[in-house]
Amino acid sequence: MKVLRLLLIVQFAGVAIAAIVAWIEIETIIVSGSLLSINGLLIVRVAYKRDWAGGLYLGLATSAMALFCFVLINQLPLRPSDAQQPVSMLISWFAALYLVCGIPVALSHPRVEPARSGSPRLQFTIAHLLLLTTGVAVPIGLGRSLGMDAVVVAMVVGYVVSVAVLLQRFYRRRTVAAAETKAGTEPQMDADQRR
Repeated sequence: MKVLRLLLIVQFAGVAIAAIVAWIEIETIIVSGSLLSINGLLIVRVAYKRDWAGGLYLGLATSAMALFCFVLINQLPLRPSDAQQPVSMLISWFAALYLVCGIPVALSHPRVEPARSGSPRLQFTIAHLLLLTTGVAVPIGLGRSLGMDAVVVAMVVGYVVSVAVLLQRFYRRRTVAAAETKAGTEPQMDADQRR
């Protein structure tokens, strides 16, 4: 519980500081976006283990914003002086929304320790890897034919597919556990929990 609380405090403080510093020097978003994305993914990992949907969204929001800013600057070839005002404004609005909506979500987190018997793990099957590969390869081909930067297209599609798979697995696991609990049986461990 202390780890999650510390990660959330760092995330909220980091988002606020990044928004302020972006107005002073826009190139700081390279470092702040990377650090907040990593911290956000750590929040996702802990929230997934604790079966907390709010934490998933809090963690994924910063990496999505960092990716959006990267794509925006890359696809509209902006020099730092050109990106200063619009990107700083975008980050400021994101920070305000993230803090106003995120703090109540973080405060409403149930203070429950994760089940020790079978904490879920994030693992992908061959089908997920094939889907991810196809989901990245097709847009890269389309991006090349349309003259877009293939790396940017691949990053966006890869991120979207990964998030979709993560959320699908998270909610499927919750639905199965709820149905088993309602039926009065002991929830069965899925393949992720057995390993």
